[in-house]
Amino acid sequence: MLRKYGLIPTTGVVIANMVGTGIFTTTGFMAAMVPSAPALLSLWIAGGILAACGALCYSALASRYPESGAEYIYLRESYGAVWGFLSGWASFWVGFAAPVAAACIAFAEYLGFFFPGISRSHPILQASPISLNTNQVAACLAAITLMVIHSASWKVGNFFQGAAIVVEVGFIFLFVLTGFVFGRGHWGHFVVSPDFLWGNAAVSLIFVLYGYSGWNAAAYIAEEIKEPERNVTRSLLIGTISVTVIYIALNALYVYALPIGEMMNVLPIGAKAATALLGSRAAAFFAAMMAISILASASAMTFVGPRVYFAMARDRNLFSFFAQVHPVFDTPVRSIYLQGAWTCLLILSGTFESLIEYAGFVLVFFAMLAVSSLFLPAHRRLVLGYPVVPGLFVTVSFWILIYTFWEKPIPSLLGVATVAMGLPFYFWFSSKKAAMQ
Repeated sequence: MLRKYGLIPTTGVVIANMVGTGIFTTTGFMAAMVPSAPALLSLWIAGGILAACGALCYSALASRYPESGAEYIYLRESYGAVWGFLSGWASFWVGFAAPVAAACIAFAEYLGFFFPGISRSHPILQASPISLNTNQVAACLAAITLMVIHSASWKVGNFFQGAAIVVEVGFIFLFVLTGFVFGRGHWGHFVVSPDFLWGNAAVSLIFVLYGYSGWNAAAYIAEEIKEPERNVTRSLLIGTISVTVIYIALNALYVYALPIGEMMNVLPIGAKAATALLGSRAAAFFAAMMAISILASASAMTFVGPRVYFAMARDRNLFSFFAQVHPVFDTPVRSIYLQGAWTCLLILSGTFESLIEYAGFVLVFFAMLAVSSLFLPAHRRLVLGYPVVPGLFVTVSFWILIYTFWEKPIPSLLGVATVAMGLPFYFWFSSKKAAMQ
């Protein structure tokens, strides 16, 4: 594919992948474990530092291997084809389609604020075991629309993604500015609680890192980026730093709006903060902001994910049918349709929720494995800040895996099983390649 994306659209993809539902939902759970405003904000800063470490590591690997696919390429070159295949296998089943399905359903939920007929409680078809509601229909239409936009033309997809990012960031900036200038908040909420425990802070960091997921987005489209040796690094770092600033500003606004006690275990923390600051009329504004943010995130994942399957098909680790690039639009059109079809099936089946639970375990594992390759002799000192930067990322990632497995063994084991199920397919595709040689 052509090198057609410059620094600005590539940075936009990173920001869109990161700014999803996490920042608007996780702070309430963190407040229950860390009832201290300064500690809460410090954790979001720490999360930004860790995400920046990951971005530095991936940019170094992307400079060495400027191809689309990220972990699929890095693990293939570092640890062998089987590990590359398994990372791509996991990306398809749990890495992109499941989060896109969840995002489209959440988008439909917010559309229901303006169009009450769109709801999970409004069935269209009920014939056990099959059921269909208006939320699912709207979510599928959103997924199909994004699929068509990103397959029809890279220019159209680029324009849509850019417009969504501008509106999303503009909404957030307006929300923060209006909240601090005109909101009914109180600076006295920024206090340290005597109940604060560092052990709970460590657990809260998992929620923070969930909010920062997507910092590696540009690496998946490296071969379509102009001057990838420079622009991948710049886009990852600029995007990560920008999102860190956005997250600190939003969380500071949440604390300004609500005392810690009223934030605890509140899922729609952003909506509650907006209502406290600006009154009930702010609900419509916040619903629109959330809808656009979620749609922008789903759009970015619809754009990024198919590049992995395209790279696998080109290596004949997937059916070569999916390696086709449109001769006019220069998009991996069949890989985009593949992910779009699986996304719609997840929306209609309702099984995406269980996939989301163990997706985190699998994706953290492969990101950790990719960064660990920087300690191999061929990659040593490839990244700035070696060995502290990759060492910090690998250590924290390993801790997350251990903690997740301890707290949620069943989803973790399901994630391992999903990866293991890819092995027979890897050997099958390998035998087919050998027979063709």
